[in-house]
Amino acid sequence: KDRTQYEARRCLHRMAAHFPTLQDITIAKRQAWLRTERRNVRTVQKDMCFLSSYYRFLKETYRLPQGANADNPFRDVKLPKSLKPLGETGRRPLELLEIKHLLASCDDPEVKRFIRTAAYTGLRIKEIGALTRKESVVHKDGYQCLRVTDDAKTRASSSRLIPLPFSVDMLELPDEPVYEVPVGKRFGRMKQRLGYGESTVFHSIRKTFATCCEQLGIPEGTAADILGHEKNTLSYGLYSGGTSLAQRFDAMTAIYNLLNQRLS
Repeated sequence: KDRTQYEARRCLHRMAAHFPTLQDITIAKRQAWLRTERRNVRTVQKDMCFLSSYYRFLKETYRLPQGANADNPFRDVKLPKSLKPLGETGRRPLELLEIKHLLASCDDPEVKRFIRTAAYTGLRIKEIGALTRKESVVHKDGYQCLRVTDDAKTRASSSRLIPLPFSVDMLELPDEPVYEVPVGKRFGRMKQRLGYGESTVFHSIRKTFATCCEQLGIPEGTAADILGHEKNTLSYGLYSGGTSLAQRFDAMTAIYNLLNQRLS
């Protein structure tokens, strides 16, 4: 997929910055590189997988020069404890006034559309990028819904329906999907220019949506079905068929009324 290729290319560029030649790739120098890492464990693990596959490819196609390390130095890597732990540590939800500030300060129509869509639906940035006017809007049981792409992040995320208490025209959906990575980069530059720190990322808007759900007293199962979260209990996670569109619509209406009051 485009995103995977993009991430793999970036990973190889990072490797090239640390190892000018293939002979320089040694376990000692790999560990020295890892000690400089400040990203989280999962991100670095993904890079090690990319690099292990790439090194295996070089070896199997006889591209490794004489003198290069025959053993794959990116396989079975023991990561240093200094790396950031898994999870959402350090990321905070935005206040509604901060979202209002971002929308008012944004002069990039596409970034502004992504922010607005995230605020009113709780969608992830990749899910927003996959939305199109023709494929993503469906009508079921009298409700106009957004249908999330069927290859979303988790099983609970894929193909879920989010009933809209407002006209879909408000979201200004495009005719074709939008690759979300450049949009995220432009959002990052904008929020940095406005003085928001590292704890504020695009995903913070999704956290705001979840916070609004909790503060409005929306049942956790309903919020999970809107946000595309797995349910961890036996009764809901294993046996339940999910909340109804009517339940999700009532929740979305409460959030819409709150946001209209605070963001207008």
